[in-house]
Amino acid sequence: CLENQALAPVIMNAGTADGIFSSITDITLPDTMTVIPFGLAEAKKEAEHDNGTITWRIEDTENRGILYAGDYVRQDIEAVGTTIQFYYGRKHQSIMEEAHAAEAIQTVMEYCSSHYGAPQFFSLDSLKLIQSRIAGGGYARTGVSLLDEQDFTSQNLHSADKGGIPGEVMIHEMVHQWWGLGAMFDTQPDSAWSAEGLTVYTTYRIIKELYGDAYAKEHYVDQWQTTVEDYYNNFYIRNPQYLEALPEKKRLDISNQLSTIRYYNEMPLKILKAEELVGGEEAMDQILYQLFNREVDPMYPYLTEQEFLDACGLTEEELNLD
Repeated sequence: CLENQALAPVIMNAGTADGIFSSITDITLPDTMTVIPFGLAEAKKEAEHDNGTITWRIEDTENRGILYAGDYVRQDIEAVGTTIQFYYGRKHQSIMEEAHAAEAIQTVMEYCSSHYGAPQFFSLDSLKLIQSRIAGGGYARTGVSLLDEQDFTSQNLHSADKGGIPGEVMIHEMVHQWWGLGAMFDTQPDSAWSAEGLTVYTTYRIIKELYGDAYAKEHYVDQWQTTVEDYYNNFYIRNPQYLEALPEKKRLDISNQLSTIRYYNEMPLKILKAEELVGGEEAMDQILYQLFNREVDPMYPYLTEQEFLDACGLTEEELNLD
């Protein structure tokens, strides 16, 4: 986890001013830690003390909330008329610099906002992006979004499944602000449909725009194709009865590995095939824009494979790979 990180709900002291509910909270922490309210509120230094601590004051219109605190570095990034306040752990500073994190955030914000529209929680003059150790890949509310610290390890930022070059993997992780967070997915057994598939496809489109057709084909499409061919030739795919005969732990390990191949390789290939069948990139962009901005059912807010197929006017069989 982030060095010295603290995550805690804070019960704020309630008061009123001009008939509007307001809350004021003071919190004292070591001077190495930056306090970040999870929401629209801002934290200001109220007092610095001789014992190496700082008292921070948070004023908000809500009577309770969550604060993040840690040894953070903050970068302000201008994109699509918004100031992105990017907070990440100081121990990851060299990794973020290697990944050109600020440039990646700016690139993804510009590309995805113009192609799909902005997520609801982006609809302000500023947005906090906060790195932390969380389960589930991230979450958001108006004016703030959380990023999983595990996505920014050196190992992940050199993942071949996500691009293999830190800057490209950083783009992949930022695209999840749209596919996986701005639009949620409910992964089903025996299906390649996932947030990862649309995220990989979108990353490919961004890289194609940045570096050209030949680079994108070599480093994305050709690798997807090779990996999927290997998947179809896998012993356990061709002989599922042997997979079922394995001990449960071993069976789950192999199944998870095979599912990952489908999410990161088979699904983007299927989206690429759908792109061709619907008439090209512009037509696919219009479809994805409509899906991203669809009216969401609060009882089942997930973007499903069937919704994608219906929007494309295609059947599941038409996207089978040769």
